[in-house]
Amino acid sequence: MFKLIRALALVPSLALVLLVPANAAAANPMTVSAGNSSLAARVALTVPVTVSCPPFDPTLTTQGLSLVQEYIAVNVEQASGRQIARGSSTLYSFPPGPWSFACDGGSTTINVMVLADPAGPPFHGGQASISTGASATMGFATPFGGYYCPCASQSASAINIVQVSR
Repeated sequence: MFKLIRALALVPSLALVLLVPANAAAANPMTVSAGNSSLAARVALTVPVTVSCPPFDPTLTTQGLSLVQEYIAVNVEQASGRQIARGSSTLYSFPPGPWSFACDGGSTTINVMVLADPAGPPFHGGQASISTGASATMGFATPFGGYYCPCASQSASAINIVQVSR
């Protein structure tokens, strides 16, 4: 009898799980990665950053939400003798755009310029560690350029060891 009651209690829970649609972003999460980079004048790296952003839930746009912010961050560290050459760069996109990448399930590669920190050594050819992050946020846009929540966002981060060429 106890087994029958326990089994019957499970049926509504299973039905609820089957009725709730899976989130497309959860099935195919946002990704970001850095590729091999090119060096100019020993202080400027061009880092190709590839972002893949799945579409947001389409019901968000019917509720009045729109894309209000995109963000890409790149941090480079490279051994240089007994020191570390460092640099970072950040890109923001706000309405009306242009947007750095599309949240349509495809991949977009953006070349990000990273300058070496003048307090440290310059970059050089060889390997470097590049950490990247990206995010996209939907919210309620305001007429003066800001936005307010409730918001929906996606984000990703990665660390890649890449080759720096001159």
